Amino acid sequence: MSKNTDAVAAYFRSVDAEDLVTLESLFAADAVVMAAGAGERRGERILNFYKNVFKKFPEHQDAPTRILEIGQTVVAEIEFTGRSSSGVAVTFPAVDIFDLQDGKIVRLTQWVDTSALERKLAT
Repeated sequence: MSKNTDAVAAYFRSVDAEDLVTLESLFAADAVVMAAGAGERRGERILNFYKNVFKKFPEHQDAPTRILEIGQTVVAEIEFTGRSSSGVAVTFPAVDIFDLQDGKIVRLTQWVDTSALERKLAT
């Protein structure tokens, strides 16, 4: 594994464990996180985003099913499984694209079909 794929593996471990201290350490100081359908998040807003996700999905696991590394970019296909705060069980695919520099995440874009997820959560 490379320094970049090691950082991505640590990212998924820290997200699954809700380890915000480790998660924060994986991002560069000027990192940007952008989820599908949402604006850019920087600085403190990044951790607030994850805190909100953890509240919405108190049970969750992001299982990478395929990792592709191209230069300083790592693409991860993910199978998310979890349960919402209202008790709805959900499973859905997603894609995360990590841009890294010196083993730190400088940009993360997250892609998921939010319309399909909203329909699942409404059941």
